[in-house]
Amino acid sequence: MVDDESVGSEESVKIVEKLQKEGYGIRIHRRYKKEGRGLSSAVLLGLQKAKYEIIVSMDADLQHEPEAVPDVLKPILDKEAEFTVGCRYMDDKRAGVAFDWSLKRRILSLGAT
Repeated sequence: MVDDESVGSEESVKIVEKLQKEGYGIRIHRRYKKEGRGLSSAVLLGLQKAKYEIIVSMDADLQHEPEAVPDVLKPILDKEAEFTVGCRYMDDKRAGVAFDWSLKRRILSLGAT
């Protein structure tokens, strides 16, 4: 996990430490602004620090559904694909969990997509 020194960073560290004590194999790298800024550099740093062959990259703020991870990983685990991408705009679905987002947030998300 890479935390990018945003609001809530202290709480993220506490959660990871609690999970570690419970026996979960989770690690956190707290990236300070001097190491870089922005989502892209945080993702790249996480990929560099990863120790497993299969990696999932997603925001931890629950705007992506953790329940979708098994479906995204299935083609890789079944050796049908080397790479998959989850997207909330598939199969004629609109913004999925984003229906409660403000109009501005939905427009930004569609534009980024």
